[in-house]
Amino acid sequence: MKTIKLQYPLEFRGEEVTEIAIRRRPLARDIEKMANAKGGQGTQLLTLTADLTEQPPDLLRKLDAADFIALQEAVADFLPGARPPQTSAE
Repeated sequence: MKTIKLQYPLEFRGEEVTEIAIRRRPLARDIEKMANAKGGQGTQLLTLTADLTEQPPDLLRKLDAADFIALQEAVADFLPGARPPQTSAE
């Protein structure tokens, strides 16, 4: 559905990774799994992102922080209420 081009490509399991696609919208079960993930908020975000991108968590853990944040922002676009509504400057 949405593809994030990595600013800092990496090698994972012998292949160069230059982009990561968010494959689908989150389902209620994804939110439930995220909420039940042991660990802090970072682990919960990693769990949800791994499910929606269909990528292994170990790959996501190797991302540069800038790329991981860009991916999180893209995931947040699919979550109602996750971001405040944009207002136009008047």
